[in-house]
Amino acid sequence: MKEKDIVTLVFRLIGLVGMVLVVRHWLRLWHSGASVHFDEPVKLIVEVVLIAIGLYLLRGAPLLIRFAFPQESPPATTPKA
Repeated sequence: MKEKDIVTLVFRLIGLVGMVLVVRHWLRLWHSGASVHFDEPVKLIVEVVLIAIGLYLLRGAPLLIRFAFPQESPPATTPKA
């Protein structure tokens, strides 16, 4: 495996773990009969943002990977005179 593949795999694992934690928290609230933060919208917004970040990381974070590992441009060729 190349370095790029390893970093992508780490991002995906972090995204998966983060999403599992948020969904587990929601299920625990739903099972206990508590409202899902509708009385405190800031908590709900933060959790939705965390889910969005988790989905982005689960997809492999293509922009972060492209930033960390820029594609090398092909060598410049000089025109023949």
